[in-house]
Amino acid sequence: MSGRSGIAHALWMTALLGAWAQPQSAVASEPTPRDREPLYAAPGDCPSRQAWNDGLRARLPERLRHDVARRRFTVQIESVPTVGASQARYIGRLGAEKAAGSEGRTVSGGSCREVADALTLIAALEMQANAPIAAPTTLSEPDAIAQPDTRDLTEDEANDPSDPARLRIAAAGFALFQSASAPRMTADIGVGVTLSWQTESLQPWLMLGVYWGDDEVRVRGGAAAAHFERWSTYVVGCPLRFPRRSAAGVRPCANVDLGRLSGEGQAVRRARESSSLLASAGLDLRLEWTVLERIELGALLGGVLTLSRPRFFF
Repeated sequence: MSGRSGIAHALWMTALLGAWAQPQSAVASEPTPRDREPLYAAPGDCPSRQAWNDGLRARLPERLRHDVARRRFTVQIESVPTVGASQARYIGRLGAEKAAGSEGRTVSGGSCREVADALTLIAALEMQANAPIAAPTTLSEPDAIAQPDTRDLTEDEANDPSDPARLRIAAAGFALFQSASAPRMTADIGVGVTLSWQTESLQPWLMLGVYWGDDEVRVRGGAAAAHFERWSTYVVGCPLRFPRRSAAGVRPCANVDLGRLSGEGQAVRRARESSSLLASAGLDLRLEWTVLERIELGALLGGVLTLSRPRFFF
C-alpha cells in the first residue's frame, strides 16, 4: 500500500512540473515588442524592409542615420486595382508603433517603388524636423585659418590701434637748443602730450608741452653775476606729412612759445629779481622716425621770431 502511494505521488509531481515548465518555456521563447521588427507589409514586387531602411538613411544627414533603427516606422503598402486600367495603383501608409492612427501619412502612386521612395522622404523629413539642433562644429586650427572671416566688426575691431584715422595720444619728452629766450645758446628740458590722426587730405600732428631752463652769466673781472630762469608753454602744429605712411617722414610745422622769464642779480648792489613776458613764434621742419611700434624719434629744425624783448638792469 505504501509502495503504490509513493509511485503515484512521484508521477503526480512529474506531471505538475511538466505542466509548469511548458508554459514558462513558451513565454521565454516569445520575442518582446522591442525585439520584433516594425511592421512592414508590402506586395512582393516592392522593396524589402532592409532596402527601405537603406533608402531612408540615404536621405538623412550623417548625424541622424544611426537613429533609423530607434524610430521604428511602420510601413504598409497595398495594391488597389483601378477601374479601366491594366495596372494596379499602390497606396502606402507610414506610421509609428506608438503613434495614433491619425498621425500616419498616406501616399499613392503608379508603382510600388515610387510609393516606397515617397514614404522614405516623408520619414526623413519627420526625423530632421524632430532632431535636436546640433552644436556648432569647432574647426581645427588649419581649418580655422583657411575659413574666411565673415564676422561683423566689433567695437574693438572698429577702434583698431593700427587704424590711421584713429586719434593717437602719446607722452613726449624734448630738449630745446636755442638762444631766443636766453642770453646765450642753451638747452631747456620739457615734457608734453602729442596728438596725431589722419584724414583724407591732412595728417595732423600736435604737441602741447611746457619747458624749463636757467642760466648764469658772470661779469668779467669781478664776482657779480646774473641768474636767469624761464618757464614757458610750447605748442607745435604740423598739418601734413610726407610720405603719408612710412617709418620715416618729414612735416612742415609752426610753433608758438609763451611764458615767463625772470632774472636776478648776484653779488651786486641793489640786487633784485625782475620778470618779463617771454613770447616767440617760428617755422620748423620736423624729421621723425618710428623706431618701434610705440616709440618715435623726432627733430625740429627752424627759425624763431621773438615777439618780446626782455631787458634786465642790476
